[in-house]
Amino acid sequence: MYGHLSINPDGFLLVEYPKWNLREPVVIAEAGRLKRATLIQRAGSIPIGERRNRLYMGIASALPCVPDDFVDYAIDIGMAYFDLPDAEIEQRNREIQTLVDAEFDAADVKAHVGIGGIVKCLKAVGYLRSGPELDMFVQHWCTRVREELFDPKLAVLQPLKKAMQVLNGIASRVKDPAIQASLKGVATTSLTSARPSEVAALQEAFQTVMSKVKGGSVIAELDKAFAANRLPAPNRAAALRDAVAMAAADTGLTGAAVAQEALARASARLDVDDALIIRLSVEAIERGQSVGEFTESSRKALERVKAARLATEENALQTLLRLGQRERNRQAEEARQRSAAPSIALSAGHEAGLDAAERDTLQRLSLSQLLRWIDGPVTGPRRRPLDREAALTKARAMPAPRVPPLNHPPPGEATPRREERVDPEPSVQDIAAVAAQGYAATAAFLRDEVRDMLPIAEQLKMATDVISEATSLADNLDRLCAALDIAQDAFDEEATQLELSRADAGLTALREQLARQKQSVQRKAQFTSALSAALAKEALRLDRRDGGVVPCPLQPTDWGWVAEQCHRRWLNGVRHIVVDGVRRQLDNDEALALHVTGSSRSREAYVFNVSVHLWQRDHGKTGLPSTVNGHWPPMDTDAWFDTYRSCCVLHVPRG
Repeated sequence: MYGHLSINPDGFLLVEYPKWNLREPVVIAEAGRLKRATLIQRAGSIPIGERRNRLYMGIASALPCVPDDFVDYAIDIGMAYFDLPDAEIEQRNREIQTLVDAEFDAADVKAHVGIGGIVKCLKAVGYLRSGPELDMFVQHWCTRVREELFDPKLAVLQPLKKAMQVLNGIASRVKDPAIQASLKGVATTSLTSARPSEVAALQEAFQTVMSKVKGGSVIAELDKAFAANRLPAPNRAAALRDAVAMAAADTGLTGAAVAQEALARASARLDVDDALIIRLSVEAIERGQSVGEFTESSRKALERVKAARLATEENALQTLLRLGQRERNRQAEEARQRSAAPSIALSAGHEAGLDAAERDTLQRLSLSQLLRWIDGPVTGPRRRPLDREAALTKARAMPAPRVPPLNHPPPGEATPRREERVDPEPSVQDIAAVAAQGYAATAAFLRDEVRDMLPIAEQLKMATDVISEATSLADNLDRLCAALDIAQDAFDEEATQLELSRADAGLTALREQLARQKQSVQRKAQFTSALSAALAKEALRLDRRDGGVVPCPLQPTDWGWVAEQCHRRWLNGVRHIVVDGVRRQLDNDEALALHVTGSSRSREAYVFNVSVHLWQRDHGKTGLPSTVNGHWPPMDTDAWFDTYRSCCVLHVPRG
């Protein structure tokens, strides 16, 4: 359900669970007895009724399986678990029962005390791992039991032993001793980790693979690839079973190709599960959830990460204020010189303006800071005005960094130099200037987005008025961007937000018109696979606007289904991004999502782009970035919003 938090040597949060051997009897000392007694007191604080009975019985049935060192943890998690809504508890309990019951035949559970014991124990403590961890947790311990009881003399696990006997017979006919050993090893690992319902299909798959001309080499390649892989044992075993099934289904695949695909799929599933567990556990600790013996260490780990993040934000604010003040000083000097001597060229001695890179930094940091001050999006119905006085108070109260960075930049990347604190302190004018630049960055993003979509609209021969409206929209945004770029505090924020919101709505309407042009979707699977592979090669760096190529050529008419499949989809297996050269973990109010748009490089034979954007959770909202399970689920746009900051841009070539 929830794990406890720690920090790894690279400074990233980890979620861990208490580990002990479920196969060994629990010895209860006097201290452990006193710990267990607290359950009566804590349950007694709940009104008499079904809820209290269910909570007490649920936790009490688990404690005989829990060592003394983790009793407080089991009680704390149980108090939270059995406090869930009735329907959710029933659903989770059914999942635990179903997963455990699927691991053994009912006759074997009755026939052997070891099997019956692990089944009872897993059903009792399953609530501790309820969620993404549960399946592999159950598989791990049931596999351990099957390995122990694999002795042919024991009258249990008969289907498993008969399947292994058949495969041993096949192996005995193989002349190559290395392949023979590989077959036995792969078969043993696969079968002992499989549920009874999977054994017959696995046996048939092995027989199919070995009947091929190069079946032995396929198995040997699988053995080698999986032996060298570092996936956790239950995930690795599940991937191995998947690989055997794939090898049997496609006679053209080599063992190396099958292993690569199966391991990649298992790794992706593991990444998604780990990212979700991190989010759930962090949110639980943040709202005050106790995790027994690990409560204090978990809170300290979270506080340390937050302190490091605050230090980074303080550094960014100082850089932002320095650049903004420098630009305003330059503008003021130019205005003064024009007023004093309009016919004389400006002096070359005044302060230099910002170069392109500094201006880009000014705008992207301004947008990021503006979103923090507003605590929400800058466009749409949930937009809210900036409270300049409150922002000024926050800016002046921002502490200097008190802790060193928790992690280090990748090899070859320098740590950004911390800018000196601006003197004097931030002013109301500074706050307004940051807001102006943040809105300018938003206008520039929307303008570029519209202009990138126009080539697709033209190639699809959309109506002239649609293209004309989009062109006018881009031109208006260009004018707004230029005006905001030179504004200090003399701009109408309400009117600016309204104009940007209308532009965002216009862009959405253009997207909807393009989506109506959907054509064939036969290449969906190929494109998704190619996009996943391309993303895996990219460094996700905040404000990165370049990237590689998705090796799956498409036509403009494919834009609709690609947008439907990928636009605003949560990359739910990604936990880290690089910011200013330093790799850091995403906060719980941050997420990465895919973003499908046109291509600014359409003349270079690219038909459109798929980028990765940073999203943020709206103020006062709770919950995950998506309310849907599965691969790349749609973002919850009611609670989360796009910050318009990209982390990489991938180009889709024209077919």
